[in-house]
Amino acid sequence: MFPNLREDIKRYIGTPHGVMRLRKIIHIFFRQEFLTILIFRYGKSIRKIKIPIIGFLLRVIYSFLNKIIAEICAGILIDLDSEIGKGFHIGHFGGTYIKARIGENCSIAQLVVIGHKGGFRGGGTPILGNNVWVGTGAKIVGELKIGNNVKVGANAVVLADIPDNVTVVGIPARVVRTGNTKITENV
Repeated sequence: MFPNLREDIKRYIGTPHGVMRLRKIIHIFFRQEFLTILIFRYGKSIRKIKIPIIGFLLRVIYSFLNKIIAEICAGILIDLDSEIGKGFHIGHFGGTYIKARIGENCSIAQLVVIGHKGGFRGGGTPILGNNVWVGTGAKIVGELKIGNNVKVGANAVVLADIPDNVTVVGIPARVVRTGNTKITENV
């Protein structure tokens, strides 16, 4: 019923064995950021239910859980129009809004905004590749593409496309590292 949930759990607990694995699995069900991902996956899965009364009741349950646990307790809002690949990880609770297409094994810190520019024209939503890490307070807005294996630094504001295998920082975000090569600027 919840595709990708197994990979999400692995991102939170790693690969321990035996009793330690059971403890970690129980522990993550008390983490607000994991519960937010679980509620999002639940909301996506119930959209496929075709029986009107059952679908309605399940959507009411989703709305209640999303409002109380995700938005009020955790401070995380993941729009149901988002598409999120397996292995998604939110590192901390609080102040996070996501409306985007996100690839596999991506990590998001707290106070991150990923979404459209807003206004009446919308401005489109971002597309993030696989293995993207987004630092605390970063903003990724508008119709843009972020490549695979990208690191977005804390408080960076991304307003344009970002290629694969780079690190970006600043306002507006600029590339400071390509692969393992640091880019130096003469200032």
